[in-house]
Amino acid sequence: MTNSAGIPWDEIAQLASPWVSSTVIEEGDRLILKHAEDEKTAMTVVSFRGDGHTVGIGGRLTGVLLVETRLSWPEASDSDLMLAMLNAHAALGAAVLHDGGALNLFSRFSIYEQDGSSWRIFAPLVALSAATNIQVFGTSVSDATRSPRVWPQWPDRNSAWTEKELSDVALRLNSMGVVSFASKDGLTAEFPWEDGATSAASVLTGDRLRATTLLEMSNNAVHPLLGAGLLCTLQLPLPRNGTPRVVGHLNSSELGATNAPPSFGAWCANPRGGHPTYVSFLPNLMHGLGIEHNIAAWMLVRTQLAKRWLE
Repeated sequence: MTNSAGIPWDEIAQLASPWVSSTVIEEGDRLILKHAEDEKTAMTVVSFRGDGHTVGIGGRLTGVLLVETRLSWPEASDSDLMLAMLNAHAALGAAVLHDGGALNLFSRFSIYEQDGSSWRIFAPLVALSAATNIQVFGTSVSDATRSPRVWPQWPDRNSAWTEKELSDVALRLNSMGVVSFASKDGLTAEFPWEDGATSAASVLTGDRLRATTLLEMSNNAVHPLLGAGLLCTLQLPLPRNGTPRVVGHLNSSELGATNAPPSFGAWCANPRGGHPTYVSFLPNLMHGLGIEHNIAAWMLVRTQLAKRWLE
């Protein structure tokens, strides 16, 4: 079953079915997934909101596909800080506080008219987000409330992404004027944050230091729940003080965005230094689709959007 926007609901439901207790397609614009856990049933809703009028970064916008799960959330004196820490565990979605205090887990996919062939990437991404966001964040919420839960481990411990594949991404970025390097352990690239910026290393040649964002793709990271894959991060050149408030604003902006790259990840406080960082983790199941090239392009646009959202 597809709707007028060409969303393959049956395929998404089938891909998600191994990780949920049931899937129901409603009215061609909504998919309900139920997760059985601890004698309660949590529910994820995949809904489509049509647009058809906006022309943006990917052509004419058809609409927005939202993957949302709502959970209870313990009261905290500093919710921004707790959310920033929680989102550091993100894989394919983000956590924001909804009106009324509920924890809203979301992934967002803006769909454009010419995205027909992209469903080979989007369909498994939507399905994985819908099926696993509650597992990834549920474990973290349990940790926060000291109520441990055990989720099944994914068996693979070695990333399917190779040095050759990441080198191809670096070469493509270099051809666009982006400073990028790849090795057996991953890829780094710098996107301009300030006008005229190319690389932080340019200061070594006597140029004035102009800020850049740092994209890193690591193929030696293992997610505790999703196994091996590709860890992708985008770090902003902003001071650490104020990070919880900044990443909260950025995640809310991602949720409300229409004309924007897909958001299957979260803004968080980087555990290595506290700087605002977008993090996304692709399990090996997503390998072989060429999505690493899409990630690089989406992160470049995300750099520009983040700067605009924070102005």
